[in-house]
Amino acid sequence: MRKTHCNISQAKLKELFKYDPKTGVFTRVKPAKGGIYAGSILVKGSDNGLGYLRIWLEGKQHCLHVLAWVYMTGKSPEGFIDHIDRNKKNNVFENLREVTRSENNCNRGIRSDSVTGVHGVGIEYGKFRVRLQLNKKRVFFGYYDDLELAQLVAEEARAKYHGEFAYAPLSRS
Repeated sequence: MRKTHCNISQAKLKELFKYDPKTGVFTRVKPAKGGIYAGSILVKGSDNGLGYLRIWLEGKQHCLHVLAWVYMTGKSPEGFIDHIDRNKKNNVFENLREVTRSENNCNRGIRSDSVTGVHGVGIEYGKFRVRLQLNKKRVFFGYYDDLELAQLVAEEARAKYHGEFAYAPLSRS
């Protein structure tokens, strides 16, 4: 994942779009080429293949969550913009925060190739291994016979070392 950067100014964004921080929706202020009318919604921007909504602007692709950040703060992020709830299409401003690469990685979902379905828990030597990435190093938290115990150890380690950025399963409401 590359560092987030936006070369579009806040003034230019406000000239072209209106952003509602409570809904995360961008609407056009002015019409654009191709029959795009003022008032048309950008929230349905195209997916960049990684789940993020993006648009073409001044000959470059821009992710809407980054544009929302610039629109609201007036500055291009120095690091990454994280979706707190991990929903890459939820660009409500309250759901966005500027983070480092390490903090962003702490809030990643479970990998699709996970054999246990538990963040930080794998299988090694016939046991459940708990391991986290801390400051670019893998830190080992032990082997366990029981998946539930390994999950508990992993959750406690994430809470202790990753703090507010710790991955937590999303609630199903």
